[in-house]
Amino acid sequence: MNLEHITWAYFLRVLIVLIVLNVIINGIQRAVVNSLKRKLAKQKTNRFFRKLKLIYLPLSLVILILIFVLIDYKINGIILLASIVFFFPSLKNYFSGLVLQFNPLLTKGAYLITKTLEGEIQSLNYFGINLKSGNTEQYLPYSNLHSNSFKVDYKIHGVTKKIMYLQNPEQKEILIDSLFSNPLVDFSTPPIYVPKDNGSLQIEFSLEEGVQLEQIIDYLHQKEINVTSNTC
Repeated sequence: MNLEHITWAYFLRVLIVLIVLNVIINGIQRAVVNSLKRKLAKQKTNRFFRKLKLIYLPLSLVILILIFVLIDYKINGIILLASIVFFFPSLKNYFSGLVLQFNPLLTKGAYLITKTLEGEIQSLNYFGINLKSGNTEQYLPYSNLHSNSFKVDYKIHGVTKKIMYLQNPEQKEILIDSLFSNPLVDFSTPPIYVPKDNGSLQIEFSLEEGVQLEQIIDYLHQKEINVTSNTC
């Protein structure tokens, strides 16, 4: 294998290309989001690009690291191994976070409960989660969350989790738009959709505290959307 073209100049060119691609992705995201009128569509688009960038960043780093080692595999290989040992805790948090951030339940505003601490998720960064409990802010590394059990409680801070069933799955987009336009529905946590054996679609979503599921079902029935509180 001819590695003569793998030089620092080549490394720099690849770095520039990856940076430009990242700028293009961000530009496309802004253009698409700004062209959309519905808030739900904007939310879905932002969520898609967020997941895309979660994949793009580590992939770019792997490419750059590979080129870095190939430039001088003896010296740069030793530097890489030393860096992995030195930064292992941070790397562990980062890669644990990549997996956890694809969990639709872990979103800003959700209430997270672990064995050692609990609180409302303020933000999800590259290496951990910022939680707020009362007047106290706490930091939870992803590796701690990944190695321990946790749950998201929807009956805290004014929201409660509900389940209903859409009898005609073809009405899914109309139903989502109707829910999103209703102030009684809390969209800080994305709804979860589960197809059932009888052809219906189970929908788990959050309501503001005190709101009854029957109110939402009646509201959707007025829009001729066939939903029920059970699978029948």
